[in-house]
Amino acid sequence: MSDDEKGKPFAVVEHYSGSDQAYQKVAVWNVGQIWELSHGRLDNIKLASSNYSKTRFKFSVAGKVLFRDIELVEALTVTFPDNELPFGEEVILECKSSDGTAIAVDAIIAGTEYKGG
Repeated sequence: MSDDEKGKPFAVVEHYSGSDQAYQKVAVWNVGQIWELSHGRLDNIKLASSNYSKTRFKFSVAGKVLFRDIELVEALTVTFPDNELPFGEEVILECKSSDGTAIAVDAIIAGTEYKGG
């Protein structure tokens, strides 16, 4: 089995700083953008904020919003076992300030891109 068939890991690590009250993209992964392979597996996402009570999070996979307007109390890691996404599908982590207070957010999308068969 080739490395492309086994898969190649990736991590998209991004930061947002601001006070926007409309959702802002923090981290985005389009399947195939890293290794140019035809399939992807989302392993986990991680979210952290400088001010959890003033930060709201939104998370979307393949055009479906999985959560919106979530207020966390501490850093969050969510794992996703056994999933497959075709080329071009998008995973998006977004954030906004609940009231215009300045926030700083770190987000990570980690997974594997591989050659489907």
